[in-house]
Amino acid sequence: MQRAIFLAVFGGAALVTAMICWGAWFFFIRPMDEAVKTANRLQQIFSEQFEITPRISANAGVLFSQTSRVENLVTARRKTAIQLPIDMPLEDGSQPIVSAEFRAGAGIAGRETLEMNVRRGGRQVDARIPANKILDLQLIGSPIVDSSKTSWENLPDRTQARVLRQLRLAARKLILEEGLLAEADREFLARIQAIAAQADCALVIQKSKAP
Repeated sequence: MQRAIFLAVFGGAALVTAMICWGAWFFFIRPMDEAVKTANRLQQIFSEQFEITPRISANAGVLFSQTSRVENLVTARRKTAIQLPIDMPLEDGSQPIVSAEFRAGAGIAGRETLEMNVRRGGRQVDARIPANKILDLQLIGSPIVDSSKTSWENLPDRTQARVLRQLRLAARKLILEEGLLAEADREFLARIQAIAAQADCALVIQKSKAP
C-alpha cells in the first residue's frame, strides 16, 4: 500500500514537472527561439537580395546591426520638362521662355535607419522604415531659350544661376505633384515585403515622418 502511494505521488510529481517543462517550452522558449530563427532568415535574405541590411532585433536584444552597400537607394526615377519666363525683358520688350529637362531619383539614403523587431513567435515583424525623399535632381543638357534675340549661352552668369534655381525649384514641385515619392514608397515596400514573405513572416509597417 505504501509502495502504491509512493508511486502515485512520484508519478504525479513527475507529471506536474513534465507539464511545467512543456508549458515553459511551448509558451516561453519556443516563441523566443522562433523569433531568433526568423531574424536569422531575414538577415540572410536581406544581405543577399537588398542593398541595405536592416538593424534586426528579437527578444528585446539587437542581433544584427544595419549595414549598407550603397550611399543612396533609389527606387523610382522620372523625367520632367519645365518652362519658365525669364524675369529679364529683352531690348524689344519681349520676355523669353526658358525650357529645361530634369531627371529625378527618389528613395532612401543608406544612412537612414531601417529597423526590424521580430515579435515573439517569429511570425510578425515591426518594421520602422524611413520616409522616401528626392535624392537627386539632375539637369539634362542645357536649358533652351525660346527667342531669336538671344540664347542661353549669351545670358549673363548671374541670370543663368538665378534661372537655374527657379527651374530646379519648379521641377522639384512638379515631380512631387506627379507622385514620384508615392511611386518610390510602393516599390520600396513591395521589395521588403517580398523578402519578409520569403522569411515566412509579415511586416507591420511603421513609417517615419518626412523631414
